Amino acid sequence: MNKKLFQRVVLTILICFVITTLTLADEIPGAIFSKEKTEEFASKLLVTGELTPPFWTPKIEEVRALEKLLPEFVRKNAPQNGKPIGTISKYKRQYFGITKNGKKQIYINAFCEQYWSQKEDWRSKFVFVFDGGNCYFQILFDPTTNEFTNFVVNGEG
Repeated sequence: MNKKLFQRVVLTILICFVITTLTLADEIPGAIFSKEKTEEFASKLLVTGELTPPFWTPKIEEVRALEKLLPEFVRKNAPQNGKPIGTISKYKRQYFGITKNGKKQIYINAFCEQYWSQKEDWRSKFVFVFDGGNCYFQILFDPTTNEFTNFVVNGEG
């Protein structure tokens, strides 16, 4: 492949990525990560139980479904460590397709406005914060059963 053709292909891919990201940003409060990015960040995902390949890319329909259910779930259920979170609409989220104990799950990594309003890299890099309290939480969603599990809020430092 010659250099000009390669540059055009790369540019086209980048444009498609930006358009998709901007379109999805209007529909969901977060970023959906590809199976490749999920595999890259897998060692950082805080998941109890067996986390094994295959990693996968969540579909927009699956994320829409979980987003319809998430506000009510958070309102009605205390996290495992008992620390309530603030208003869910003020949190941005990262969505990763994982396989836990042989079942497809969507790992949701959420963080409050205090973080996302100051850092733009959350759309492309895994947000990992020690402590931080109720500004950060993680939860799993089973797209087959539409159930949430492993709801955990970060500890205080």
